[in-house]
Amino acid sequence: MQGNDADKAVNTGLQGGFDIRTDLALEQRESFEGDGGEISGVKLKEWHHQKSQVKLTEVKILNDQGAKAMGKPKGTYLTLEADRLSKEDDEYHSEISEELARQIRKLMGEMIKWKEKDLPSVLVVGLGNRSVTPDSLGPRVLGNLQVTRHLDGQYGENFLKDRKLPAISGIAPGVMAQTGMETAEILKGIISETHPDLIIAIDALAARSVRRLGTTIQLTDTGIHPGSGVGNHRHSLTRESLGVPVLAIGVPTVVGAAAIVHDTVSALIRVLADNDKTKGTGSWIEDMDSDQQYQLIRELLEPVMLLIKSVPVASFVILALIWIGSHNLAVFTSFLVVVPMIYVNTLSGLEHTDRKLLEMALVFRMPLWKQVRYIYIPSVLPYLISGCRTALGMSWKSGVAAEVIGIPEGSIGEQLYYSKLYLDTAGLFAWTFVIIIVSAVFERIFLYFLGKVKH
Repeated sequence: MQGNDADKAVNTGLQGGFDIRTDLALEQRESFEGDGGEISGVKLKEWHHQKSQVKLTEVKILNDQGAKAMGKPKGTYLTLEADRLSKEDDEYHSEISEELARQIRKLMGEMIKWKEKDLPSVLVVGLGNRSVTPDSLGPRVLGNLQVTRHLDGQYGENFLKDRKLPAISGIAPGVMAQTGMETAEILKGIISETHPDLIIAIDALAARSVRRLGTTIQLTDTGIHPGSGVGNHRHSLTRESLGVPVLAIGVPTVVGAAAIVHDTVSALIRVLADNDKTKGTGSWIEDMDSDQQYQLIRELLEPVMLLIKSVPVASFVILALIWIGSHNLAVFTSFLVVVPMIYVNTLSGLEHTDRKLLEMALVFRMPLWKQVRYIYIPSVLPYLISGCRTALGMSWKSGVAAEVIGIPEGSIGEQLYYSKLYLDTAGLFAWTFVIIIVSAVFERIFLYFLGKVKH
């Protein structure tokens, strides 16, 4: 079996209690490798196609015992792995297409006793939601499918036979939230009218490993469960439920957040393990679960933020007077007061970022700046605005307090100091009102422009 340290780390995580789902029979089979790899009722076959450089793995679930162990129905699961499939290479894609066509013809022959000279009637079903990018695989395939079934009616009864073309029809039934109907209900009506020999269902799948996103294709004769890749439960599309053989084709486009964490940590562990000085640290991190690893990062930053929050403003002011002088005193002090507030709120925004959007960005290799602009900023901004409402007021208070101690020339703090020195109550109230008005106006202006970023 093909495997690497990342896969082992993921499997270790699974054993530690993580529920990382997968629709790939190959990955489900790999999860048993730590137990010796042999599963009763499951047959495994591997080979490589030299021309296309594709690795093919056939997992056959032979009986109920194998089905129970694998958590999948009895049948054949054929997986094509091509590492360069996600890259722009037309020549390579052509080779993959030829190999995929060969395997589809082979599986069709086993399912409906199809021969090359036969011209079966095939209904292609593109499952998924066109509006959600990771789930739009099926509808997108239908958009590029050349249908032929209507040509007989348009150009004569023997048009397809004369040109040796199969009768291909296609439908993208959408999702239940859009139609109010289950996919199985829609297909039963179509089948009763069109009588196809075979259904080919195309859907996005969930993978356990990030490296299989967009590089793996699974074929199976067991049918498909629409929406299972994103955790939904719908009526199955199988020979038993529809009365027609169903050949399912799936490509992994989503992966669980837990799997991403494990893959990332595994990469870090490999780097640490390669260095003799950090090998022990790598082993220590490897023994942690994902929650512990996240807490480690937070704990590394926590003392710094706690120090900033706990040290009195007066102490910072005195240190600043020694290090940087009185001219930049207010800016330095305000910065130290504001940073912990902004840090806490920004961290909360990052923690509440939609993981499905991040997975989508990973799948489609979205550049970092686009991730920041379209995913992180909209998520963090509400929390940042909330933090700024408090921090901006505190920044003015702490800044003026620092100026009262440092007495920089021409500052508001200097005027407050002289009001105190000469017991000028009117001047004290006047400058206090100035601070309140300036602080309120600055806060309004700052939040206004911050809101513009949101929109």
